[in-house]
Amino acid sequence: MKILQIRNEENTSNYNSQRKLVKHICRRKKRDFLERQIKTIDEAYQKKEIRNFYKDIQNVKSTKHESSQYITDLEGNLIGDDEGKLRRWEQYFEQILKSEIRGGQREEQKQVPKKKNFK
Repeated sequence: MKILQIRNEENTSNYNSQRKLVKHICRRKKRDFLERQIKTIDEAYQKKEIRNFYKDIQNVKSTKHESSQYITDLEGNLIGDDEGKLRRWEQYFEQILKSEIRGGQREEQKQVPKKKNFK
C-alpha cells in the first residue's frame, strides 16, 4: 500500500513486480493444497472410507473465496481499512443525496469510489 502512495514509474514497476511474484507463489501454494486434498480424497476412496470420502468432497465444494477489496478516496489514494471505506462511502452517498436535492443532477458521479481487487 505504501508503495502506491507516491505514484511514480519506479514505485509502480516495483509494485507490479512484487505483485507478480506474490501471485505466482499463491498459485503454486493453491495448486499444492488442491493436490493434497485430492490425494486425501483418493486415499479415503481406496480404503473404502465412504463417509470420509464424501465429507472431503463436500469440504472441497463448499470453500468460500474471499478477495481483498480496496476503494479510492477523492485524491485517488487506496483505502483498505474498514473504517476508511465506511467514511468514503458515507462521503459518496452524501454527495449523491446533495445532488438529488439540487434537482436530480448527478455531477458527483465521477467521484464514485472505485473497487480494486488484488488477488
